[in-house]
Amino acid sequence: MKLSCDMYTESWKDNPSYRIFVNGELMAERVYFVPENKKGHYRYHNDLDLPAGDNAISIQGINAEFTLGKLYIEDKPIEHEHGVFKI
Repeated sequence: MKLSCDMYTESWKDNPSYRIFVNGELMAERVYFVPENKKGHYRYHNDLDLPAGDNAISIQGINAEFTLGKLYIEDKPIEHEHGVFKI
C-alpha cells in the first residue's frame, strides 16, 4: 500500500538531510530538495506492506528540524497522533 506523509522545514533553502522511519525501520535517507515554488513543503511516498493494527512513521532531521504533517494511505488522509496510526 502507498503510504505518504507531508513534511516541513524552515531550512528548506539549505537543502538539509532527513531520515524517514516506519515502525522503527529506516526507509529513506535523503537530501531535502524542493522547487522554489514549494518552499518548505514536501510529500514523501513509499509503497509498503504494513501490518494490521498500530504503525508509526517518524522523520529525523540530520542537520535541520523537520515537522511531520498529514498522513495518507492510497492518497486518502488518515488520522494519526504524533505519527502513530491504525490500519
